Amino acid sequence: MPVVSASLLAWREAVQHMPADIQHFHDALLDVVCLDIYEPAKVLVSLSKINKFLLSSDTNDQNISWRQLSAFFFCGDSKYLDSPVRRALLLSLLPQLENRILERPLQLSVFLVSGAKAILLVENWDTFLGLIKHKSPGNFHILYTAGFKASAKNVRQATSVHFFYSGDFSSIHSFESFWFNPKSNCFDIYFLGDLDYSGLEILNKLSVSFPDIKAWQQGYGPMLVAVSSGYGHSASQTNKERQKISSNVACDYARETLLPALDETRLMLDQEWLLDI
Repeated sequence: MPVVSASLLAWREAVQHMPADIQHFHDALLDVVCLDIYEPAKVLVSLSKINKFLLSSDTNDQNISWRQLSAFFFCGDSKYLDSPVRRALLLSLLPQLENRILERPLQLSVFLVSGAKAILLVENWDTFLGLIKHKSPGNFHILYTAGFKASAKNVRQATSVHFFYSGDFSSIHSFESFWFNPKSNCFDIYFLGDLDYSGLEILNKLSVSFPDIKAWQQGYGPMLVAVSSGYGHSASQTNKERQKISSNVACDYARETLLPALDETRLMLDQEWLLDI
């Protein structure tokens, strides 16, 4: 006899007695195994409530985020629908849901300075704060990328980004005029990240939205000297073995200098090492 899990059997039993308004989902739900964290009957009731929400004339103009949908219909658990598998299942059962989801804008922190000539994108929070504290570099707006977040494909769309500003607020207009106009070239743009493959991959992905972006040599230079002299950590010491980098690195300095240094020394260095830039 094939082994069938107790949770799957409980789920199938619940499906046989699911709310009447979602009976037409019977066959599609019968072998679902990704919705068994909560009691099966509660999950089915939640599906029924979502179905009624989508059909109700009182809410048919109301959009809702995935986190709000999850918290409201799944026991107050805002992260239940973070799973791509669960989202895909809901959208397959209720395709009209796709037009009701309110996508959350990217949240990016920016420090503005008066008379800036360039924008420096910084991978990690401590380094971002350190650059602000020491007012260096003085002619750069500084933006915290939060790892790969700022490399999202929609990062230059006004409806997809929400900036949190500090510094010189009178510079907001000129900053946004550049940011939301992909053809604008009024600012040079640079990136400073960890000296590892993942950091260079962030730079590579940023180049999709910012074709002229370059690795910031003033920041990478000291790190390059350090790894070349034997200071740094290996991939195995820091669980970075799975880091990958595209062979087609957009920035000349990154491709011709930084990447060969990583390959040759087998050492990496996180940007928080830079205490004084």
